Amino acid sequence: MDEKEMLEVDIEDLKDAYKRIQEALNDLKDVDGLDEQYELLHSIAEDINDKRIENENKLERLEAIA
Repeated sequence: MDEKEMLEVDIEDLKDAYKRIQEALNDLKDVDGLDEQYELLHSIAEDINDKRIENENKLERLEAIA
């Protein structure tokens, strides 16, 4: 598997993970006593989304070179 294919797989995995975490956050937003955990999970979701964007940009650069 070349770098482009690996990035494409990673991007899809990150999209899926982000979607699932967002669903969990929606389920947990009104649960009492989990504020710190909610914020941590939200932070993780944002890190995942940032990584997806980074990989998409890297993929675009690879495709522009090819």
